[in-house]
Amino acid sequence: ETIEALKGFASSGNTVLMDMRSFAEAVGLKSELADVNRGHEIKVEANATSGFQKGDVFPRMNAEGNLYVLPLESAGKVEAIAEVNGQGISFARFEEGNGYLYGIDMLSLAEPDACSERDGSFYKYLFLSNLLVNPVRYGEWYGRKHDQ
Repeated sequence: ETIEALKGFASSGNTVLMDMRSFAEAVGLKSELADVNRGHEIKVEANATSGFQKGDVFPRMNAEGNLYVLPLESAGKVEAIAEVNGQGISFARFEEGNGYLYGIDMLSLAEPDACSERDGSFYKYLFLSNLLVNPVRYGEWYGRKHDQ
């Protein structure tokens, strides 16, 4: 019932961001848990990924180093915005009527810790905020701290 309401909202020209598990159900697919320790690669530049360029890799994982993704074979049904380790689609978009449904694992991540260099939830809200407001163009990742 909730998923149908969200699909109806998107159909009328709106944008909806869903957790990957709900997104998979909404578009008739199944999500799976994947090891994402190597990072996510941006495949498509979009407002949601503003600040990142195609080919950029960034960390985004839970404490165990995994997240829910869609199988790569789903690419024919959804647009892959980001992929992980060649194992799955970690950020997806689906055209629903005049709007879009977006799917990314939001529920598996802890709250971000800006003080942690290796925190996999640093970008937890970036894509959501980029979709809700004018993109912040903040997508950037440094593999180590810069010298001061």
